[in-house]
Amino acid sequence: MDQRPIHHTAILIFARTAEAEIKEKKFPDGIPLFQALNERVRNVVAKTGLPYYFVDESLQQGDSFSLRFFSAFQSLFRLGYKNVISVGNDSPDLSVELLNSAIESLENERAVIGPARDGGIYLLGMGRDTFRKSGFKSLPWQTRQLRSALIAQLKNSECEFTLLDVLGDLDSVHDLRNINFRQIADALKAVLLSLLPQPIRIFSHSHFNRMSVYPALHLNKGSPC
Repeated sequence: MDQRPIHHTAILIFARTAEAEIKEKKFPDGIPLFQALNERVRNVVAKTGLPYYFVDESLQQGDSFSLRFFSAFQSLFRLGYKNVISVGNDSPDLSVELLNSAIESLENERAVIGPARDGGIYLLGMGRDTFRKSGFKSLPWQTRQLRSALIAQLKNSECEFTLLDVLGDLDSVHDLRNINFRQIADALKAVLLSLLPQPIRIFSHSHFNRMSVYPALHLNKGSPC
């Protein structure tokens, strides 16, 4: 009997449980945040209709990030998938539209990169052939040089690729100020806003279709002049 998957593409959620995340990322009261982020990324990914796999620290194999990430990709290719799209749990702006763009690129035999604002990536999509050529394990994972190194490697390997929109990711409390709150459900938004260290005001910028977060300033205006 043919046991190959019905779909050509699978989505890999390569993340950690909330308990493991707060050991690496120092957010105050971070458990509710990462629980909400894990729930959100599952919900967004599920809307694509593709099979997805949540691979947390209990399922990751290898003694370095690159080996664990490589092994997760490889395990899905071994299941018979032609393409794999990997996302993490720390980009609250990730949308179904971006995932669908990634799926379309892979269907046209183009790798796809979701560039993060800090120089890393929030999404990586590869077909089997690109994966073999990518020099995956030698890339500077978890550094600000990752995106540029990955692009250079794909170009050197003569692999076509697509760049998606740049998004922010959450490595520290300061990164909360660069999140598009309009994309986020109220429950997660409340958790995110509760972590900001100062009272905040939210201003809508229609030109950018974003919500920017600033510290609220309590000014003593004094007498008019």
